Amino acid sequence: VALLIVVNFFLNASEAQIRPEEGTQPAKTFETLDVTFTAIFTFELCVNMFTNWFKPFWDDGWNVFDFVVVSVSILALAVEALPGMSVLRLLRAFRVLRLFGRMGAQRRLINAIVLSLWPVANAMLIVLLVMSIYAILGVEFFSHDVLFSSFTQAIFTMFQTATFEGWPIIARGLTGDTGEVSVGTAMFFTSYIIIVSWTLLPVVVALLLDNFSKVAATEAALQVKEMQVTQRLVSHVLDPLMSSLSRYNTSKDLSLRIKTLYELLDADDSNGLSYEEMHEGLKKLDLKPGIHLLVDDWDAITQYGDLLNDNEEVGLEEFERIVRRQLIDFLHRNNASALIAAGEAGSDLAAVFSSCNYLMMELDEVKKENSEMRDNLSFLVKYITEGKFAEALAGEDSSNDDSQMVERTVSSSVVKMPNIGPDGIEASLHGRMPYPITPSSGYKVNSMAGG
Repeated sequence: VALLIVVNFFLNASEAQIRPEEGTQPAKTFETLDVTFTAIFTFELCVNMFTNWFKPFWDDGWNVFDFVVVSVSILALAVEALPGMSVLRLLRAFRVLRLFGRMGAQRRLINAIVLSLWPVANAMLIVLLVMSIYAILGVEFFSHDVLFSSFTQAIFTMFQTATFEGWPIIARGLTGDTGEVSVGTAMFFTSYIIIVSWTLLPVVVALLLDNFSKVAATEAALQVKEMQVTQRLVSHVLDPLMSSLSRYNTSKDLSLRIKTLYELLDADDSNGLSYEEMHEGLKKLDLKPGIHLLVDDWDAITQYGDLLNDNEEVGLEEFERIVRRQLIDFLHRNNASALIAAGEAGSDLAAVFSSCNYLMMELDEVKKENSEMRDNLSFLVKYITEGKFAEALAGEDSSNDDSQMVERTVSSSVVKMPNIGPDGIEASLHGRMPYPITPSSGYKVNSMAGG
């Protein structure tokens, strides 16, 4: 597309140089080429609108500029009889500006220039006001001269004076036949040049350069950040969603966000989320980059069907487990990326991120141990309630797999509880002890059989 824009620009320049007469063969050739390029640019614009529909397209100023230029070109070709169409056709020359929107360095330069113009608008307004004041004074003092015969003539004269272009001729032309410059005329032009040309205009230029430098640096930093974010977001298909969910305050707040997301994705309100619903729902979310969930991704996050119900759907509880697991993985990747970036930059934060990474790993291990502890305690409770605990500890049926499991569970250091015997355990579970058996970090049992 960039090459076509350049070729079209040279054709417009050639047409302006040759200036073929209407009805001649060169004029018809240029007109045919103009229609061809307009059709190509229209097709490219439609593809761009379809790809980035709707909000992403109109959020980009360069896309809006493309739309205006192409629309004007189509209008100029479609209704040539309307008045002013010849002027609209001149806007074809602006097609070359679309090239800047497709070239990174030039695009950032133009963006920086445009954004830096707004902060200096106040200074430009002051300059305009001072010019207007002097134009009004000039009409009052020198209305006999054609250069100050009206306000518009006078303000253009003051603009010309501010550029130092021929201002001595203007000033001395007001002296009359004697050639002597009056004190009033000298004060008028001298004060104007000191205030506007020597003071205000340099301030405007300084503000423009200062803001341009700041905006250019900001644009460069944003580009680097976008590249880093893009590289990080491709780690997992759900990472753009995890990035938005990671800004929660409490675990309850996160659960509420997950529930809201689940209800949003559950299109048929069946309290079950299928692959098709999640696939289509994620595409509609305003995420950058967008999410295109594949079947392989769905199988992986649902543990290859283990989290699905009989209808091949995910319930709210399973969906929250999936999201929390993916969020933990996302935070791990973010921390690892920050650790690498801090290390490359030689920042002291590298040690902080490294410590965070270690703590997250330890928390994962604690969570895993707690899960195993719950499973073991559930197994013991089952045996105790069935009256088989003492027999299993005594080894009366050592060939039984469950008896061996009880022995391993009791002797394991994973199960942490007060150091009491099996009778005490049964008494506690049946409410005959002053305190219940709960997991405790302060006690460890190697052999519960001896008390």
